[in-house]
Amino acid sequence: MLRRLLLFTALLALPACGGDDLSEDPTPAPESTPAPVTTPEATSEPTPEAVEETPEETPAEPEVKAVPVIEGEPHTVAENPVMPQMNDRFVFWGWSADGLRYAFETYNPGEGAVSCDMRYDVYVIDAETDQYVDGGHITIAHKEPEPASGACDPVDLEPGAGEQRAALFETHGIVVGNLHPPKEILSGKAEFPNGVQNLAFRVMHGSTDNSSPTLEAGAAYYMAVKGGQSTWVIEPGRTRRPWVLGYAPKLLFVSPDGVHAAFIVQREHMAFEGTRLSWMSNGLGLPDWLL
Repeated sequence: MLRRLLLFTALLALPACGGDDLSEDPTPAPESTPAPVTTPEATSEPTPEAVEETPEETPAEPEVKAVPVIEGEPHTVAENPVMPQMNDRFVFWGWSADGLRYAFETYNPGEGAVSCDMRYDVYVIDAETDQYVDGGHITIAHKEPEPASGACDPVDLEPGAGEQRAALFETHGIVVGNLHPPKEILSGKAEFPNGVQNLAFRVMHGSTDNSSPTLEAGAAYYMAVKGGQSTWVIEPGRTRRPWVLGYAPKLLFVSPDGVHAAFIVQREHMAFEGTRLSWMSNGLGLPDWLL
């Protein structure tokens, strides 16, 4: 009996098999230690190699062909030696070195209406526009046409004309004698760098119309070069010049570089006790088909 009691007591002292002691808080399992965060070493990016910039090519300037200056002589058409009062003397002095301007002059020895009526008119023309350059027309004349003393002042116009002419030419680059001999305009033909061409010329409102209003308004003229299918109008015939009776084309001066032309036109106009002949011009760049 005693033996059974002792065995029973020992069994009571043993814990229950397969169970936990639920009276105590369970001990939490230790947390896992996270793997250390490794900061990657900063890797420097490779420096790009400097790329040498190729400068943009500047288009080459068109080659300007230098045109030698001609060491020639001015071209003169003299006044009528018997009756100088009937026509002006004409002088073509030359072109500028670049061929864009030309100079000519007329000299009126006097018509006899007054004692001191001689005069020089000097012109510098822009051969691109057929217009005077700035300040491109000067007149040299006596101070008074009929002085009380009877003596013209100045007595001789040429020294003063020479000084003013030289100053004008220097301002606009005119080279005296820089010209080829002119080509005469005959029978409606004119010679250009590419050969002889037909020149159409027509006077409008001319001396055949003798009404006073028409004479006072003056005549106009039309001038054009015709070649094949092309027509180049030089003077359209719209400009009437007071007291001018008629016109006639006489000379053609081509610039030393062969690109511009000066057409010299003689004009007839009313004057003291009759008419007289003077000069004018048309200056323009030549179209390609005439080069």
